[in-house]
Formats: sequence, structure tokens, C-alpha cells
Amino acid sequence: MDAETVVAVFFALAFLAFWSWVLARVFSKAGYSPWWGLLGLIPGLGALACILMLAFGDWPVLRD
Repeated sequence: MDAETVVAVFFALAFLAFWSWVLARVFSKAGYSPWWGLLGLIPGLGALACILMLAFGDWPVLRD
């Protein structure tokens, strides 16, 4: 692998880690387990499921 490929892979993995952390924080603040943030890493249906769950689901933090 050349240097450009290594740098591109590094930045892609860094972005995915950051995105997973952001989703984990959102799910945590909504009252869900932060592990649901990993669902957003699945392309297509996983990310769509995250958005739909947060948009239309009953947030546990608001139930009290």
C-alpha cells in the first residue's frame, strides 16, 4: 500500500469512530444504551433505523 492509501484508511476509520461516538452520545441522552450508536455504522438500513428510532420512538428519558 502506498502512503496515500494508508492516510485515506486512517481518516476513514477516524471518521467512523467519531460518528459512532456522536451517535452513542445522542442515544445516551435520549435514555437508550449508547451501544445503539454502533447501529449507525451499518450502511443504508442501519443508519435509517437509527434515525427512525430517534424520530418516532418513545425516549426512555422522557417517560419519567
